Formats: sequence, structure tokens, C-alpha cells
Amino acid sequence: MLVLLAGVVLCRTYWVGQQTAYAASAGGQSVQTLALPRARGDFYDRTGRRLTGLSPQYYALCLPGDAGYTALFPYVPYAEQSLLYERRNLASPFLIQVDRDLTAQGITTCTVPQHFGGSTAAHLLGYLDSEGRGVSGLEKAYDDLLAASGDARIVTCFMTAQGRLLTDTSPLVAVETPGTGQGVRLTLDADLQRACEGLATLYLPRGCIVVMDTATGEVLASVSMPSFDPQNIAASIAANDTSLLNRPLRAFSAGSVFKVVLAAAAYESGLDWYTHDCTGEVEVAGQTYRCALGRAHGVVNLRGALEQSCNTYFIELGRLLGAQRIRKMAETLGFGTATQLAPGLQGASGTLPDAAALENPGELATFSFGQGALTVTPLQITAMMNTVANGGVYRTPAFVQGIVDADGTLTGQTRAADTRTVFDAATARVLRSMLASVVSEGIGSEAQPKTGSADRPVRRERRGTAQLLVQRLLPGGRPAVYHYCFAGRHFKARNLQCRDICKGYRNSGCVGELLSLPPRGKVGPQDRMRADLAAAALYRAATAYPPLISQWSGPLTASPEGEANLSVNQFPPRYCTFAAKKLQ
Repeated sequence: MLVLLAGVVLCRTYWVGQQTAYAASAGGQSVQTLALPRARGDFYDRTGRRLTGLSPQYYALCLPGDAGYTALFPYVPYAEQSLLYERRNLASPFLIQVDRDLTAQGITTCTVPQHFGGSTAAHLLGYLDSEGRGVSGLEKAYDDLLAASGDARIVTCFMTAQGRLLTDTSPLVAVETPGTGQGVRLTLDADLQRACEGLATLYLPRGCIVVMDTATGEVLASVSMPSFDPQNIAASIAANDTSLLNRPLRAFSAGSVFKVVLAAAAYESGLDWYTHDCTGEVEVAGQTYRCALGRAHGVVNLRGALEQSCNTYFIELGRLLGAQRIRKMAETLGFGTATQLAPGLQGASGTLPDAAALENPGELATFSFGQGALTVTPLQITAMMNTVANGGVYRTPAFVQGIVDADGTLTGQTRAADTRTVFDAATARVLRSMLASVVSEGIGSEAQPKTGSADRPVRRERRGTAQLLVQRLLPGGRPAVYHYCFAGRHFKARNLQCRDICKGYRNSGCVGELLSLPPRGKVGPQDRMRADLAAAALYRAATAYPPLISQWSGPLTASPEGEANLSVNQFPPRYCTFAAKKLQ
């Protein structure tokens, strides 16, 4: 009996020991949870095309041990390689950014949309901080909405005490918190925006472009130069080149463009008859004010004064009108009032001198030709010109159409359009005629459309190097899209390298390669280069604004995948083909 009891005790002791060892083994296991970066909501253009989130980012799961480090290192971006090296000996898994999907190689890879894939509308959209939150522009205005758009996803790994995945288990990717899928639809037209950005890169090192729909007041393009890379804000800060300024919304001295306000006030007040004998200068309160270059314009009426931008005329007209009439017209045209773009985001109001300040004759004189304390934003100037173009009806500029849901449906407009009649249609018609004559007859003659064939590239030679000007016609018959610069350079291999394409072309929204085919006949490298440049320039002009394609007489085709080919054989025997993929 004693022997039997001893045996039972020994068996029980052994069983308990086994259970303790099992428990210890179980205690070495762990469940590791890793959070994936959350996709941010996107901005869309007026037709529903994405302006952000155009390309994917890949995150690979790195398991402890040298094998994971070795397998991932070739695919980790240079900036992340040091992080991979530092973490290679960790006992727990982690996520690291890679440049491609490695699922086929047996490595767990998750895809997250890359929010910024370029610099389209960079100033208007804004940029993010290191935590991925909006700190400027529309990114800041809609930060809460955009941050909640994507699903919050986690990767769960069941690990052994040795830092290996448990046998017969694999990482699980699950949605922890569903996102709203919401985004923001803007009034911008992606093609027109990129065309303006490309042209600004070529011809506008500092300044801005604003394009507005006259019928609605919606802004179709908004460009500020110099531009910046939203993924490398530090570079712009270090450069200290004012590239972070959104110039369409900043206030500057108005200059002579403000004379349109006085012209409108004169017509509305019945003073359009006024004429003035300009001697090139006028004295007001002991101060002499001159026209540009001290030029005397002689006897001028309102039209002639606007054509020649005669300062002395508008100083005298300002005296006749008085400060109150001028200020009233300026206020009605939106000057002195901040333009609301989005919740918490608005343009500068500028400075409209008050009535007390304009009692000073000198202040009134400078105010009358757009100088002195007066400041305005380019957006306010655009809205003023839009009022003239729109028959005297002012429309508050709009940048945002509304919020869209996950399938792109507009769920509601952000605000109702604000319109008001500033002056009658007859006044607007006369002002349009006057402004046209500034270009056709006055000091703005350099802004006239160039003459010549719309279908034939015009070759210009400078310092022995071929340069091309390619002009196309927009609907309505007015030359509007130009490409005048190198598209690239030829090398000994006789092919055009992507990295050598001019900045204006690279920023136009098209990516791809320029391919040179064997030319017909006997031609030299210079001829091949000219053909390549013509192909690039013509394709750039045609794709910048889709209606141009229908007017192009050459062989231009596009496939559903977005590839397009343009053959240039207008200069026999030269021949080349350009192939490119648009961003979307």
C-alpha cells in the first residue's frame, strides 16, 4: 500500500512538472501588433480625378534575425536603410518601407497610398508635418476630415519566445477602425493646372497665375512661383527663397491694374467724358507725380489714358470722383475683404485706405493710380477682371466644390455662390473693349497673341543652337499654349534622356521616355534633335489641354491605358516618336 501511494505521488509530481514547463513555454509566446500608416483622404479636381494619392507606398514586415535584414536591404530606400540596420537585432518584428511589393518573394507586404506624388497645386494644397497632419493650405483646413478617411489597419503576428512566427501561422492584416473614405473635390482642372505649372516653370521664375471660370467664379488653376516639394519642406526653408508663399493669396502693391476701378467708377458716375492734357507730370500738395519714364501723353480721354496707363490722368480723375466713390467701387469689387477659401483658410484682405487717410490730397493721388498704402491680392485682381468679363456681375472666387464620399459622390457643397451686380452690362462691355485696346493699341502690346501658322513649329537659332517655338490654337482661335525651350539634349547614343528633359516639360504631368527611331534618309544629329524637340513640344501642347488633340492634323493616338504616341514627320526626312504615360 505504501509503495502504491509513493508511486501516485511521484506520478503527480512528474505531471505537475510537465505542466509547469508547458506553462513556461506558453509564457514565452507573444502576440505582436503593428500599426500601418493610415491612408490620408485625397483631393480631387473638378472632374473627379485624383490630385493626391496617385502612387502606392509599400511596407514590408521584417522578422527578427539576419535573414530578414538581408532579404529586405536591397529594396529599402536609402533614407530608411539606417533604420533597418538599427533594428536588425530586435527580438520583435517591425514594418519598414520598401520600393516594391515583395509578396511574391514570400515577404508580407502592405500597400498604403502615397499622399504626395508630385507638386501639383502645391501651394493651394499645402503640406504635412512629420506626424502626417496638415499644417498649411487646404491640408490644414480639412485635416480632421482627411486624417479620418483611410482605414486604421494593424498587422498581428503570433511569435515564439525565439522571435519566430508560430508554426502554421502567418501575419494577419485587419482593419481596426474603418475610415470614412471621404475626400475633397476642388474647382481646379488638372490638365489646365499642370499646363500652367509647366509654363510658369519655363517663363515665370517668380510670380503667380490664376485662371477663373467667368460664369461661376470657380478657380480652374492657381500657380505660385517659385514652387516647392511638399515632401521636402526643409529644402525650401533652407533655401529661404520665398517658395512657401502662396502668392495668389498674399497682398502686394496694386499698381496700375487698379486704374480699372477708377474707370468703372467714372462710367457709373457719368464722368467718362473727362479728358486731360498730360504733360508727363502733375503737382499735388507740393509733390510732383510723373507718368512712367516722364512721358507726356498729350490730350487723352479715358480710353487713351487706360491704353497708355497715364498716371496724371487718373490722379485728376481721382480728384473729380472723390475718395468715397473710388472706395465704394473698390469695396464692391472685393478689395479690402479677405476671400474665404475653406474653413479656417482665407486669403489676405489687403489694405484699402480709409476715408480719413484719403482726405490727404497726396494719399488720394497715389491711391488713384494704385500706389501708396493700397495693397491687393492677385486673387482679388482676378475677381475684378472676372466681373468685367462677366457683364458687371461679381462672383466670389471659389476653390472647393465640396466633400465627396468613398465612391466620389459629392455629398454637399461647401457654400452657396456669392454674387452681386457691381455695374451694368453696358459699362462692362465698354471696359472690356478698353482693356482689349490696351493690348492691341497700348502699352500691353507684348501680350498680343503671336502671329503665324498654328500647325507649323517656328525654328529659332541662337548661338548656333536650335530652339523651337511651338504654337497651338485653343478653341476660339486665340494662340494660348506655347513651348519654347529645350525638351532635352542628344548624347552620343543618339537617344534623349529623361533626366535631361526641361523642367517645364517634366512638371507638365507627363512621364515617360523620348524614343528616337532611325531617321529617313541622311540627316545629322542636329536634325534628329530638332525632330525630338518638336515631338516633345507638340505632344506637350496637345496633351496640356485635351481639345487641342482634335485640332492636331498629325498622327496622334492614345490607348485606354493612357499611353500616347505622336509621330512628327512634318520635316521630311526627319522622323521620331514620342511615347509617354500621363499620371492618370
